[in-house]
Amino acid sequence: MSNKKNNGAKKRLTEKQRLEKKKMLLQMENEIKKLEMQIKHSKFTNAKINALKNLKISLRFGQLIAPYIVAAGVTFGGFSIFGEIPFYRDKHKQKLEMVKEFDSLGNIRYEQQYAHYEESEGTISYYSKWTSLPDGLYSRNIKVYSIEDITEETIMKLVNGNNIDSLEEILGEPILRKTETKNNLTDEELSGDSYLQAIMYSESENEYVMVRESVDDNVGFTLLCIILTFFAELITALVRSSTSFDFGDCVSEIKRNHPAIDVEELTKKLEIKRDNYNRLTR
Repeated sequence: MSNKKNNGAKKRLTEKQRLEKKKMLLQMENEIKKLEMQIKHSKFTNAKINALKNLKISLRFGQLIAPYIVAAGVTFGGFSIFGEIPFYRDKHKQKLEMVKEFDSLGNIRYEQQYAHYEESEGTISYYSKWTSLPDGLYSRNIKVYSIEDITEETIMKLVNGNNIDSLEEILGEPILRKTETKNNLTDEELSGDSYLQAIMYSESENEYVMVRESVDDNVGFTLLCIILTFFAELITALVRSSTSFDFGDCVSEIKRNHPAIDVEELTKKLEIKRDNYNRLTR
């Protein structure tokens, strides 16, 4: 009875070992096929790995330079808003500007030009009567008043009516006082009375010409843009240095996570797997 039990246990144990061996051989066959496929398609697989790796590195590089591109774009965009493009001589709209001079003596003069007047602040000037000096010269006092925010109708009334007494009440204190001296006067000047003269500046919205920007202006704007861009990039670099982002570490991690297939190493593994498989199937 005891011998029969031992023989049965021995038989069951042999069957279990046989099944485990079969399972192990099947697993080894799959591993061998997998290694063979990896070796056969190693070039294609490595190409995919490199493509994925380069894509991830490119994305990280984009993350690296994006703040600097934005900083430069904001600077250049700011200049473009005002019609200034660095390194390029832009064309600007030059409006027709006009000057109108008239006085209380009835004299009127107009002037027009497609250029900006250096002095463009409208004024009313008071000219006193000429008075003789002991040395044979003549002099008169001149007071200049600003007419900013004063309507043209008010200016016309002041000048045409020669309302000298109302000047300071309406225009306030003069912005300039000066004395003019001459040695020769015409009879008309000698007999003339005090008077007012107005100078008014205006520009036309509809009449203009396109003028190419001067070289000096373009160089100036370009240098200014370069300087501002430099400071913008410097600030960006300082902000970036305070973050945890490190491009070199990111690239190293990507390379570690996506190693290329080593055909020589796989070939050695395949040989070992085949040898072990052959030994077990003998």
